[in-house]
Amino acid sequence: MKILVAMSSPEYLRFYDDTVLELARRGHDVRLAASMVREGKPVRFDGIVQAHPRVVVAGVIPERGDGWSTLARAVGGTMDFVRYLHPRLCDAPLLRARVKRQALPALLQWVDRVHALDAGRVERVMTRLAAIERAIPPAPALLRFLDEQAPDVLLVSPLVEPASDQVDLVRAAQARGIRVGTLVASWDNLTNKGDLRVAAGLVAVWNEAQKREAVELHRVAPATVAITGAQAFDRWFDRQPSRARDAFCRQVGLPDDRSFVLYTGSSIFIARAEVEMPFVRAWIEALRASADPAVRRLGVLVRPHPYNGRAWDPDVFAGVEGVAVWPRGGYDPVDEENRAGLFDSLWHASAVVGINTSAMIEAAIVGRPVFSIETPQFAGAQDGTLHYQHLLPENGGFLRVASTLDTHVDQLAAALRDPDGARRELARFVSAFVRPHGIDRPAMPLLVEAIERFAASPAPPPSRVTTGERVLRALLRPVRGWTLLLPPSRRARRRRAKSAQAAEPAARPAVAKRVLPTAMFALLLGPFAAAGLLVAGFAGADVAGRPPFSYQPPANAAEAAGMALGPETLRFLEMGQDATRPMPVRPDIISSSVPFATTAEAAIWGRSLPLLRVVERFGGIPDAATRHRLGCLASDIRAEALVAYLAPDGQECEPGAAAREVAARAR
Repeated sequence: MKILVAMSSPEYLRFYDDTVLELARRGHDVRLAASMVREGKPVRFDGIVQAHPRVVVAGVIPERGDGWSTLARAVGGTMDFVRYLHPRLCDAPLLRARVKRQALPALLQWVDRVHALDAGRVERVMTRLAAIERAIPPAPALLRFLDEQAPDVLLVSPLVEPASDQVDLVRAAQARGIRVGTLVASWDNLTNKGDLRVAAGLVAVWNEAQKREAVELHRVAPATVAITGAQAFDRWFDRQPSRARDAFCRQVGLPDDRSFVLYTGSSIFIARAEVEMPFVRAWIEALRASADPAVRRLGVLVRPHPYNGRAWDPDVFAGVEGVAVWPRGGYDPVDEENRAGLFDSLWHASAVVGINTSAMIEAAIVGRPVFSIETPQFAGAQDGTLHYQHLLPENGGFLRVASTLDTHVDQLAAALRDPDGARRELARFVSAFVRPHGIDRPAMPLLVEAIERFAASPAPPPSRVTTGERVLRALLRPVRGWTLLLPPSRRARRRRAKSAQAAEPAARPAVAKRVLPTAMFALLLGPFAAAGLLVAGFAGADVAGRPPFSYQPPANAAEAAGMALGPETLRFLEMGQDATRPMPVRPDIISSSVPFATTAEAAIWGRSLPLLRVVERFGGIPDAATRHRLGCLASDIRAEALVAYLAPDGQECEPGAAAREVAARAR
């Protein structure tokens, strides 16, 4: 059997390297392909290709590259955002903001004003958008790519990245009648990214919780879901440390005469290094100030996330006794030596601490108690994400959470006195979440068997274009032409620049002759066609009593400022609302961790300098102290234009302090 494994980037190989090798050992030809190679993520296919002759590299998957590209990405990105209007996802502001930034078209950014829709309405909107996506023809470049590779099975991972190009590859495979399977790579993929969007014959997940997420949040047919366990974690169950504890401590730079606690860093999305480093310093200071001598003497090993390590200052804790940062810089998590380093770090540690990272699950497998501190600067990355909820004890998890550093230190001291107390909790979670078919039954062979069963099933017929899709495609053609005039994305510009270097000069006039008439036609008729489609769709939905979106106006000046609505803010201020008084703010406007804000603070989050000046005229910045605090808040959220206005000569700020002060009102 010829199996094509398509990943969005080679970094996903860390989830499937053992699976790929096992498929090859069973006699299957496995081809690896990636949509792109990400900067700063040092993972390549070289090592695994050398490990087995049946594993080869198919190369970089071509981009869609035709006249439908922009429209296809716009429709897909809209679907990826609309899912965050679902009641289960609407209170995840950090995730929602990421999808809005990465995928939602500029003309639809206003949709973010909607907090939530009921689940049925979200499903209806997604169904209509899916119909538009199906009407877009498969990409010729991807059809040619699949013809060249001629796979019996296409396995795609993760397929859920915002406005994912992998959707085009899946639709091309369906047009060719190729079996398509989706592999869910990680514990967070089904809740903190985009929508699966296209049906697959196989959806491989870890456990029952992920199956529910696939069915309820992605409209996946239950019969296509295979629960196989977390194959990427098999390597931690029967492993032994590669070096003795004293040798390990000497290598990383820790004293070997005392216990140490491991801090596992998070990805850049969860915790940027410039925010995480001062937090870790404050955490270490709390340990050193403990009344318990066992906690006070603890060594501390800080292990940055492999894809966030380059942003860490390796000497950030220089001069602090008993603290080491290791490894330094970014590293390849697929490399066997680095895997051994992670396992040794977990094995020799007495406890593990982190914000929100998969290393917490690995620590649970090794049997180490795991702790976290929920603080305002990480609120959206913890309780604002659904996958974090799996770790909490009330949901069958194991994570010991504290709301303050003092409480955390007490929890850590108790765990050091009773190291066996958490083992039952850890084992229960691992057996349900990581190895649901039995703690002694590895997941990787189950995944391979599921893939083989799927590969042996009858191939689906090539997808056919229905009459309705043909009609809709004809209506979309003017809109497609109009999108040719829109500026390309940064990624598309980079790819086009590389392609232009290899292009033959003789080919360019032909392209111009084809594109210019289309662009002129689109310029005249495209906006009218687009407006007609939008009006017809929204009017029809409204007549049916199912308006796709509803707008919730601001209730006070702070909400209006947070939404950057100048006229509404001015109206509330002219009515006499106090610009310096904290007012309630809906969680979808700023953040779930900021339920109260003054009008000036909300204007900072709204990132509107003209609006901030209006608020200032109404007394929103009454004195120098308030101006200083607002300047620090603007610095915390990196609103540089507002920082320059509030503190043109610069000022000293404690990173994160102003944002924490605002968030503290929630308590």
